[in-house]
Amino acid sequence: MIYTLTLNPAVDYFGELPALQSGSVNRLSSVRLYPGGKGINVSLVLSSLGIPNIALGFIGGVFGEWIIAELDKLEQKHDFCRIADDTRLNIKLHAGDMPGMTEINGLTSVRESELETLAAKIHSLINPRDTLIMSGSMPGGVPAEFYSEVCKNIKKITARVIIDTSGKSLSALKDLSRDERPFLIKPNADELGELFGTKIADKETAARYGRQALCFAENALVSLGEDGAVLITESGVLFANKKVSHVKSAVAAGDTLLAGFVAALEKGQNNERALKSAVELAAKSVGCDWLTNN
Repeated sequence: MIYTLTLNPAVDYFGELPALQSGSVNRLSSVRLYPGGKGINVSLVLSSLGIPNIALGFIGGVFGEWIIAELDKLEQKHDFCRIADDTRLNIKLHAGDMPGMTEINGLTSVRESELETLAAKIHSLINPRDTLIMSGSMPGGVPAEFYSEVCKNIKKITARVIIDTSGKSLSALKDLSRDERPFLIKPNADELGELFGTKIADKETAARYGRQALCFAENALVSLGEDGAVLITESGVLFANKKVSHVKSAVAAGDTLLAGFVAALEKGQNNERALKSAVELAAKSVGCDWLTNN
């Protein structure tokens, strides 16, 4: 079984307006709401590909109940831990007079007892040869070492661990022994650069620092935005380049890439085929055409 873990889920509130006027009343022209959080995104993509999985994490309050109701509509299996605080609301605004998207992310905090309950649930569910995908940011009250501690315990039962995180929670993986490290990490270019205090300007630089990242995990899948993706393993490096035709939205593209890669591995594909499948899937999610090669 595949499990995804989202410690900091959210209701993602997407709003569009012709122009954003500071200090004035702005009226949205359209609104969309989605159950958000990187692990939840991965779960939904896996389910769309016919890969059984269960979404884990924290959920609380009215927004949390809304997420559960939406996942139930989508027939997405889940087993969340309830918390006293409210699940956060993330506001994402696209204004016609401004480039990109303005994002305002909410806050959620968890108690130590709630964190202990979740850790116990994870350890009771995961069996040998299962896969645990831990994705996203930490809510308040969760130490940066949480992912690494869970990884350490899960690897003892020979389960596969995949981690998509950044900052201190990513750098904490370096303290794990070789046998305790996750199967895969999936940083993007900015996160990989932050890890080593540099800027990732091209795929060659990503490959070079991706090799150094193998001291954090057995493998590294680095998403490079418009420059595609690179997979670094002990046996070599695989590049995936894309030819951009039209980008509709890059939201959750990295989560789609990761889910596509995991799904391909579950279906028995080798690394080269899995990477190709993953980037083709991510391309569809952003409205691009991908061209892959080694």
